[in-house]
This record gives sequence, C-alpha cells and structure tokens, in this order.
Amino acid sequence: MTTKTYRILTLLEKCPLTFGELKRMTNINENVLNLLLYKLKKRNLIETKGKFLHYIYCLTPKGRMYI
Repeated sequence: MTTKTYRILTLLEKCPLTFGELKRMTNINENVLNLLLYKLKKRNLIETKGKFLHYIYCLTPKGRMYI
C-alpha cells in the first residue's frame, strides 16, 4: 500500500468525504486521486454513496482492517 493510499484510508476512517474534500486534504493531483479511489473501490476497501457527481466516499469493514 502506498503512502497516498494509506492517507486516503486514514482520512476516511474519521468520516466520509467527498472527492473535493479528499483532494484538498491530501493535495493529490485530481487524476491520480481518481485512479487511487477507483483501485480502492475495486479492492472493496471503500464504497461510494450518493449519486454521480455527488459521491461520498466511505470505508468498508474490509478497509477498516487495513488501517
């Protein structure tokens, strides 16, 4: 797990966040953040709630085990 991925997971452990909030808090490039979130979701470590363009990212139980 990369430091960027770990940072995302630790932030989501505290509370669910939007893409914009994650971008501001991590200072990760938008394209890189999008790719990291996609990979985390594919590994079932995070999930999205809400509708397209209004997603809120949350940790899954499996994601909590990685922290």
